[in-house]
Amino acid sequence: MIERIKYIIFCISVVLIIGSCARFGTPEGGPRDQSPPVIVSEGSEANYQTLFLKREFEFEFNEWIKLQNPTKEVVVSPPTNYPVKVSDKGKRVIFEFSEDEVLKENTTYQINFGSAIQDFTEGNVYENFIFVFSTGNVIDSLSVEGTVKDVLTQSGEEGVLVVLYDDLSDTCFTTSKPYYFTKTDAAGKFKLSNLRNDTFQMFALKDANVNYYYDLPAEKVGFLDSLLITSDSTNVGLEIELFDEEDDPRLISYKQAEKGLIKVNYFPLPFEYEVDFEKEDSLKTFTEELKDTLFIWHNKLGLDTSSIYIALEQRTDTIQNKKSKKSIADRLLALDKQQKKQMSILASDSLEITFNKGLDSIDRSLLSLADTTKALNLRDNAIHNRSVKFWFDSLKVNQNYKLELLPNAITDWFGKTNEDTLVFRVNVINSEKLGAINLNFLGAEGRKYVIDLILNDKTVQQFNIYDEETKELKNLNPGKYKLKIVEDANDDGRWSPGLIKSKRHSEKIRELPLEDVKPNWDFELDVNLKEIFYGIEGN
Repeated sequence: MIERIKYIIFCISVVLIIGSCARFGTPEGGPRDQSPPVIVSEGSEANYQTLFLKREFEFEFNEWIKLQNPTKEVVVSPPTNYPVKVSDKGKRVIFEFSEDEVLKENTTYQINFGSAIQDFTEGNVYENFIFVFSTGNVIDSLSVEGTVKDVLTQSGEEGVLVVLYDDLSDTCFTTSKPYYFTKTDAAGKFKLSNLRNDTFQMFALKDANVNYYYDLPAEKVGFLDSLLITSDSTNVGLEIELFDEEDDPRLISYKQAEKGLIKVNYFPLPFEYEVDFEKEDSLKTFTEELKDTLFIWHNKLGLDTSSIYIALEQRTDTIQNKKSKKSIADRLLALDKQQKKQMSILASDSLEITFNKGLDSIDRSLLSLADTTKALNLRDNAIHNRSVKFWFDSLKVNQNYKLELLPNAITDWFGKTNEDTLVFRVNVINSEKLGAINLNFLGAEGRKYVIDLILNDKTVQQFNIYDEETKELKNLNPGKYKLKIVEDANDDGRWSPGLIKSKRHSEKIRELPLEDVKPNWDFELDVNLKEIFYGIEGN
């Protein structure tokens, strides 16, 4: 009996020992494995062979490995007509051509394993393993190299696919896998090797779904604007700018939660559009934009079945004025939620107040602006959509005022008025605490430029330049400013990204730091646009 118990204990111990030995992973307390697997040359197919016609071959590594998404990650160039098979077994990776595949004669093949090969325990990747062979006597040895930069930041982009196509059609980049490819390093640099002497198209792609061609709107892209001809001399110093193409606005949804206000969701929000109603008798309407929503305000509360047309650049969207139990006419006329009751202005500025719906009229006798001693004369007023502006005479610097709008001073589209007295505190700023910049623009030469004056990453002013002219930028808060300058090639008043289909580059954009703006101080600066964009002096 004792011998039987000893035997059972011995068997259990052996099983535990074997199980412990077979367990993968890092021993407890030890450092985590951060090293990728290493290829063992003695057990692997030799790289860079000529007259190579094998259908199946394998590569051995120094540890157990696994394959991650080999169907997407492993790419053969030139592309094969039939799918290849890539599998793992212990420490080995096995590659097989289809039995139906006919390898091209006198051709250099590259099998790029991308990020497919990883160690079994930690997933450390054996990056950029490329197996090269030739079915002929010679392995192609030409190469090209360069850098991929983000068009806006001008910094190198890591992990970007740089691809070559021997197909020179307009659709190859969006319909097929490349002939050659590589990825950029941390500095955005790339090198394509073992290329044949030929003519190619070159593209760059931030490949979101790892399928090696451009098919998602969110993928950033770039291109070389001329054909690339590989020859005995190495092509170096190539530069590709990566950009995000501007997508056509897509109508996502719309609703009329209240009669008189329709909210239309677009992605992205259209830059240019016109809104037309099916019936326009005595129509009042205006639009506002916030993030991805277009707000259409109107006074045709009874048109529950009418159509509204939103004309975009390439098409017209039709939406229905859907029924709603609520109506903006029933809202009390009130201040907009973002409207502040304490304001600071210059003596030459207007006082602007925004309400929660469209405005119709003002009763000037029911408003006043006064300091502690007397009321000021209201020189002018104006209504624009939901806002009203007032201009007063004789505003004094560093003086505090009280603006009062008595009940019934403001009337909306539907005859409702403010029920309560609205009180605002107004301070008139001393302009001597502000600064100014005088900019002399040179070298425009008929090109249009869009200029943003930026403080703390926010645009303070925006204006256009068409020719040599001077801009006086006054009443600026002290601080460190810069100019963002866009060469507006398509004359649409903004920066436009590139377009792959027509091989249109993104519009050029530059930044110019300025001197610090100081209180009660101004400075003058010559801005030579030709030199900034092209390194050429212009008068």
